[in-house]
Amino acid sequence: MRAAGLLFGVVALVACTTPTATGPVVTCPGIAVDNQNGECDLVSNSECSDDNFYEIDCGDDATCTCSENGNTVNQPVFVTDQASGFCATLSVNDLNSISQLCGLNLQP
Repeated sequence: MRAAGLLFGVVALVACTTPTATGPVVTCPGIAVDNQNGECDLVSNSECSDDNFYEIDCGDDATCTCSENGNTVNQPVFVTDQASGFCATLSVNDLNSISQLCGLNLQP
């Protein structure tokens, strides 16, 4: 019975953790912030080190979606719980932490 309880606790812990990047680091030296009309994006203007293009599209409510070569790779993720104003704080330095929420491992 104790083993079943322990197994349930481990399964619950795994199911509730935030996804983390498991692949190799991908560098995107051409990444830039595009901030307009209450939307903000981190966009790779040139190919990243794995020969792909990445984009992280965010709303001012800190809801972000990641894409690779124009194809969405995740359901929307919530970066913070702030109701608005996220786009005013977004910078290239946020690339890695947000990409990890999407299961990617991107670096500027």
